[in-house]
Amino acid sequence: MATIHGSDGVIKVGSGFAALGQIQNWSLDVKADVLEGYSMGEAWKSSKSGVRSWSGSVECYFDAADAGQGEITAGDTVSVNFYPAGEGAGSKYYSGTVVVTGAPVSAEKDGFVLQSFMFKGSGELSTGALS
Repeated sequence: MATIHGSDGVIKVGSGFAALGQIQNWSLDVKADVLEGYSMGEAWKSSKSGVRSWSGSVECYFDAADAGQGEITAGDTVSVNFYPAGEGAGSKYYSGTVVVTGAPVSAEKDGFVLQSFMFKGSGELSTGALS
């Protein structure tokens, strides 16, 4: 089984697709609604795939000078590209538009300041491979 090291991942945001710096972790969740139905006298439900949606989050070390982090504010609609294995030839990526639903900043006394971004996809999440 082929595996990918998480440290190779890249996320680019905004109109100029600035790389989001200081990423610590991110998640992308793609879902499909399930439609169910049955009629009187039937013992089993039928299920069909319905409308799809996607959402996720990213957590970074806070960096006020980072162009990527500067592109994102709660309530914004931004373009985003996710490169799980980096930007090498043949690497798979995901692309779409998101509405930023939250952008909390947090700090602990013995750690770095963190900037998180939560988002919900607006429209299709497309996939491709870099040439």
